[in-house]
Amino acid sequence: MKSWRSIAIKINNTSVLNCVSVLCEFFKNSNIGEPLESARYIVAHALNKKTINSCPSTEKLSRPQLEHVSKMVDLRLKQMPIQYIVGGWDFLGVELDLKPPVFIPRPETEMLIELISNRGITENSKKFFEVGCGSGAISLALLKKFKNLTCTAVDISHEACSLTRLNSLKLGLESRINVINRSFSDYIRNPSANEKFDFLVSNPPYIPTSQLSNLQDEIKNYEDVRALDGGEKGFDVIEQILSLAPNIIKNDSSVWLEVDESHFDIINDYTTDKNNLKLIAFEKDFLQKYFTFLVVTGYI
Repeated sequence: MKSWRSIAIKINNTSVLNCVSVLCEFFKNSNIGEPLESARYIVAHALNKKTINSCPSTEKLSRPQLEHVSKMVDLRLKQMPIQYIVGGWDFLGVELDLKPPVFIPRPETEMLIELISNRGITENSKKFFEVGCGSGAISLALLKKFKNLTCTAVDISHEACSLTRLNSLKLGLESRINVINRSFSDYIRNPSANEKFDFLVSNPPYIPTSQLSNLQDEIKNYEDVRALDGGEKGFDVIEQILSLAPNIIKNDSSVWLEVDESHFDIINDYTTDKNNLKLIAFEKDFLQKYFTFLVVTGYI
């Protein structure tokens, strides 16, 4: 396999189109995931553009731009996710800053927002709660879409809370979100936490601990393991959310979670034994791999 130094010579004084082509081929030969997407985003970022479609294909890259490309290629060769390399990502039209080790929002989570928008929000919905805000993707997307909503969000990661606050400030949403660096259980134990919310949402860690070693290097080497590790069956955090959620949400309100397909029976059995939890639906995402689901509380 040719070294990047020898490849870099090929893109000296070259066009955007050729640079993308050379990078893509190099990434393929280097066994880098999503080689074309990586090449396109790197070149676009070097040109200070969001996407490659905004770049004239015949435009030639300057020397400083090529040096920037080289630095980003070096990071990609170390399996750093492209979202961290370019420092941001679009989530349902919300431009988010991203930095390691904060969890990178996945495209399939966008469906969770759509489900909540279509089935979980009424004209009476005023405030919601998020467990594990990460970069703020879910909360900020909902706040941007529904101008009457406010949010309280918790996360055990200081980096995640700082990033959510930063993103809320950039989007002009900082007055409508309260970000708390605390675990969900600690928040519930706080005597002042007597506020009731219209719904709760979370994309919790749901990967079984035994499966973490099977993750791609770019995930397990860069993203916070606390945002991934769901315990022995991947159900530890989900169970905590389900057991504590009724303490802070209103009667007949909803809980929206992204979970693994292996949790269908576990969740069904768990909610069957709880008189304040009623399982309403599992929904497949567009990958037909994961499920999001809704539970409604109704105290009996």
